[in-house]
Amino acid sequence: MEEKINIEFKVNDVVWHKNLVTNEAMQTKIKWYKGVVCSDGSKCVIYHTEDGTIAVNIEGRPNNTNIFATKEECDSYPPYNPYQYNNNDEK
Repeated sequence: MEEKINIEFKVNDVVWHKNLVTNEAMQTKIKWYKGVVCSDGSKCVIYHTEDGTIAVNIEGRPNNTNIFATKEECDSYPPYNPYQYNNNDEK
């Protein structure tokens, strides 16, 4: 069965992502991408960029580690928190 995955960006599209250390928005281009259906049924796109960054945009779950269309979108997300997906209450 073929699944439909929403691909937001195409090869050579100019995009933005956060430097997770400095929290700065950085501009780059999409080098290649791959759509994936995960075992839990979620759909995501793995984007590889010209600057070597790999980002996974999960459909319906935007977060601060995604690829964005504009600098303003990228800046609107809070700094990266390595505990954001930790199920424990430790922070």
